[in-house]
Amino acid sequence: MEIDLIPTDDLANRCVEESLKKQPARRDDNFCFELVRRAFALDDHYALGHVLTVYKDVWSRFWIRDANLFDTQSLTIDDFKSIAFMLVYQHLKGKAFDGFSSLIPLLAYFRVALVRTVAQYLRSSKHKQLLWQLTLNDDPNELLETIPAPENPRVESEKNIVRQEVEKRIAYLLPDENDRLLFDCWAKQNLSRSEIVAVYSHIWGNENAVRVALQRIRRRIINDPPLNDLLGELL
Repeated sequence: MEIDLIPTDDLANRCVEESLKKQPARRDDNFCFELVRRAFALDDHYALGHVLTVYKDVWSRFWIRDANLFDTQSLTIDDFKSIAFMLVYQHLKGKAFDGFSSLIPLLAYFRVALVRTVAQYLRSSKHKQLLWQLTLNDDPNELLETIPAPENPRVESEKNIVRQEVEKRIAYLLPDENDRLLFDCWAKQNLSRSEIVAVYSHIWGNENAVRVALQRIRRRIINDPPLNDLLGELL
């Protein structure tokens, strides 16, 4: 049966089954991605309920250390998960979801959103003591999530996929070919405005034209939460 024809309940069950497999190489992420696609791109609220359950019970289990410490707080870790999930949903629902094509970058987005939501709360003055308890080595600057060693080949493989998704997201944000060319000149080749005009004067006649176009491109990129969170996953 084609994956888009699988009933939502069956799809959710298969998503959980695949997510619980201990060996990433044996997982088939297509079931979870299709479930999220229905929830976000198609605004299917029934599918959304399933995604929220998988997100809370499976995907995010190890993203925050010592979650039991939240039991004494006005907000529980489950509350934080719900808040972060709805923030992601608001950013990605509808056409905004088109910038994603696989599950790993989506999980990266979810994870960064959760960590940031918790961090913003804990870094307020009244919660600094809890932040201190949550971090390793008594260092409050430690990231709240567990990060595998950088030499881990699986981690590098996932980061390569995230990098590819960054490229796809930029292409989605900059549908105009000239905008993509200018972004490449500025961000990748590090060309000055005068150098860009010297090479592409038939597109941008002077430095002011380059400056105006770059301002527009920067605004579009900087104001895109999905791209910012994907970039944050690469840091």
